[in-house]
Amino acid sequence: MIPKKIAVIIFIAATIDYIFGLLVTVMDVDAAQYASMSREMFVNSHFFQVLNNGENYLDKPPLIFWITSLSFKIFGVSGFAYKLPSFLFTLIGVYSTFKLAKFLYNENVGWIASLILYTCQAFFLFNNDVRTDTVLTACVIFSCWQLILFSENKNFINLALGFAGIAFAMLAKGPIGAVVPASALFAQFIFKRNWKAFFHWQWFAGIIITLILLLPMVIGLYNQYGIEGPKFFFWTQSFGRITGENVWKNETGYFYFTHVFLWAFLPWSLVAVIALIKYFIELFKKRFKPDSLSEVYTIGGFLLPLIALSLSHYKLPHYVFVVFPLCAIFTAAFLERKIADEKKSKAWLVYLQAFVSFAMLSSIAIIISMWFTNANILLWIILCASVLFVLYLIFKGKNKAQKIVYPSFIAALTVNLILNAHVYPSLLNYQSGSQLATKANAEKINEPFFYYGNYQSYAFGFYAQRVMRNIGIEEIRKYKSEGKSIWVVGDEEVLKMAERNHLKIQKIYFADDYHITTLTLKFLDPQSRPQTLRKIYLIQI
Repeated sequence: MIPKKIAVIIFIAATIDYIFGLLVTVMDVDAAQYASMSREMFVNSHFFQVLNNGENYLDKPPLIFWITSLSFKIFGVSGFAYKLPSFLFTLIGVYSTFKLAKFLYNENVGWIASLILYTCQAFFLFNNDVRTDTVLTACVIFSCWQLILFSENKNFINLALGFAGIAFAMLAKGPIGAVVPASALFAQFIFKRNWKAFFHWQWFAGIIITLILLLPMVIGLYNQYGIEGPKFFFWTQSFGRITGENVWKNETGYFYFTHVFLWAFLPWSLVAVIALIKYFIELFKKRFKPDSLSEVYTIGGFLLPLIALSLSHYKLPHYVFVVFPLCAIFTAAFLERKIADEKKSKAWLVYLQAFVSFAMLSSIAIIISMWFTNANILLWIILCASVLFVLYLIFKGKNKAQKIVYPSFIAALTVNLILNAHVYPSLLNYQSGSQLATKANAEKINEPFFYYGNYQSYAFGFYAQRVMRNIGIEEIRKYKSEGKSIWVVGDEEVLKMAERNHLKIQKIYFADDYHITTLTLKFLDPQSRPQTLRKIYLIQI
């Protein structure tokens, strides 16, 4: 058992980590792009037309832009206001995970599951580098919770809320929002041999609820793109990645999400894999009888979408995060059973989680001692105290919970506090767009801004609060012939352009630049880091 007081303390500590993350500068490319597009929607009030620097944009559904526009209206345009709605959805997702786990098992499993989810690396990451998946994941697990309630009690409110959750999940990222809850229900009904459940007329009522809620978006897509808009949303963007119709392809292989899961679900990934293996051993031993396990709702909802996503021709790490709440639940159920088992020693589980905890703490120690130094002394004190506390719990803990799960919570909380309070801010010193936007804002510049050449930074557009586009030499000459001053952002080419065309540079600012979401050892090493950087310039001509 995890006492409620301890669970609340862990939750509060994790929330402090998340708050530090809310204050971190928005990262290029995707997060800054969505922030910039949300600002554009907010300023121009074109809520049923998604634009990207004035151009039509079809790649993502509108929910993230809607909720961010609302946040901008309430709190003003800032990185904090961009990230806040996604964090609030995260809290909904964590609460839904608690309630679903409590319904399927008991309250203690609910606490463990919700804290596992709240402290896994993926959730810290996608509340910092905010994309559409944060909202998607919360809506999906909310829907899973409500729909399993409906399948048991036939309460229409649960049905309506469940399909509303599906609608919002689809508005966040597309049909994957329906695939996960459908997979979970399918697995549970098949396992329990509940054939009649497939034919409840209420499912059709639920589908109608979802379609009604999707209607404003569908109308907007049709008005903007014709029939290709709804077709792209319902088919090409998601299923087209499996059939090959979608132009996005990176052919990462069928087992790409295996290694993604191992780091993204830390510190719980190894025990989750073991739990899954144990569950399947039980199923095979009992020949998949309906009483083999108390539920396969979470296992089916985790595995079936994972298999479908693995068949896609285009994969990115955050695509798989949507099934993590379900994974947290069956992992928590496994841990609770092991903790409650008084007959057998669970030393192997203690050592496993101790290894993971020390690996994480050692990694962050290396990062701040070798790569991003000058960490606040308080962070070093917290890190050292965490190491000592983990050691104490492993060797002197009074029960299995203290020995098995508490060290993992401490490691996750410590690592992500240091990441959000020190490492990410240090890393973002090399994001030229936000750095130059800060300098531009300090100058209180009123003249037009443009990109030149191949350089583009959504972070610059968002923090400078401008709709940005590229400019060519002919347009520059036109501005100069009219006696107007403009500002241009670019790499070395912008300086060469000015020199070739005898354009006087009135003011110049520069910043170091690196694509910070694709880290390499050469960049991380302070000795070789300068070799990986380029200069980006903001010039007035």
